[in-house]
Amino acid sequence: MPRRDAQYMASQREMIARACLECLLESGVDKVSVRDICKQAKVSIGAFYIHFDSMDEAIVAAAMLDADLQHVQSMPDVAKTWDEYTGLFTDILELRRNERLRRRWRMMLQFVAKLAMSEWSSRSLAELDKITIEAFSASLARLKEDGVIALPLGIEATVESHIAQLVGTTYHLTIHKDADSQSVFENLKSGLAITAGLITQGNGRP
Repeated sequence: MPRRDAQYMASQREMIARACLECLLESGVDKVSVRDICKQAKVSIGAFYIHFDSMDEAIVAAAMLDADLQHVQSMPDVAKTWDEYTGLFTDILELRRNERLRRRWRMMLQFVAKLAMSEWSSRSLAELDKITIEAFSASLARLKEDGVIALPLGIEATVESHIAQLVGTTYHLTIHKDADSQSVFENLKSGLAITAGLITQGNGRP
């Protein structure tokens, strides 16, 4: 049996979180149990509760793992141009064509609905949100420094506005199946530009 040092424990926790993510993407939040996750991860229920206090905590860990894999690693640490920044939002264009993205969106909506009906909250969930906030904030600060945007609302309010616009646009595309994704995305980019106070396109063009 492997020695249960910190590295082993972290590895097992990630393995369980990964199994949880696959179960959630396959079946949805409401249909996945701890037993399902343990079966997928090939661990005991006791092992699950060594790493997670509850199913909700495991769901957050799974979502954080997916955020790391799908977004942070595939994007620049700091966007250097306006086009790179709006590239942080391009998943929305793939929502209808990419089955995994649709399942991730379903997972998020189901989990938010679950939170809305309970008193449960989590520091881990705040950490998940922090990934997006930090990525947007760093990029906006760089673009402001380079004279690409004016940030009339300030960084914090602009980030909040951009996240709200992203979620709202995704919701709109989900409801309106006949809407043109590219046109909707262009409208989103216009909203991002207005709230950020876009001055140039990052290549010197206004």
